[in-house]
Amino acid sequence: MENYKNASAGPEKRFCLAYLILMNRGMEPYLEPVNHHGGIDEHDYFNGNYWGVIPVAAKDDSHGHSVEDILSTYEKPVLRALLSPTEQMQADKVRKIISATGPAHMLCQTIMDWAHSHPNDPRVPEMLYRLVKLPLWSQHTPYGSRFSHAALALLHLRYPASSWAKRASWAY
Repeated sequence: MENYKNASAGPEKRFCLAYLILMNRGMEPYLEPVNHHGGIDEHDYFNGNYWGVIPVAAKDDSHGHSVEDILSTYEKPVLRALLSPTEQMQADKVRKIISATGPAHMLCQTIMDWAHSHPNDPRVPEMLYRLVKLPLWSQHTPYGSRFSHAALALLHLRYPASSWAKRASWAY
């Protein structure tokens, strides 16, 4: 967290945040853990690491309720009491962005950009390794898979002798 606090605005701050999240697999943008079994810094062997995309309007097959329905039963009364109408609209926009943004969308491009612009940063090989594994450790998406392949190629091209490259044999 200190690295994030001390980082300059822009790419360095984004990289430090991505680094923090990738090092702590239980981090997610929700107040209550949705998916993770264990502590914030523990690997979940049921692949509930990081967070999954929770579509706001998707229907839950077992009860026929959408996430929007479930959230509205407790969220909207609280929001109405605490937030102005403008703040409520902004909170709704943010909730929709979070619900559509998985870890791959938030982390991958940031790590790859940093890897290209700071190839000598000693944290880069491990972060590339974690991008390779991200679709395995969390919700698999085509977007995450594309970055898994790109991170694997860059890891083996730039850091072939690293322990991280030796641990990454294939992309997901």
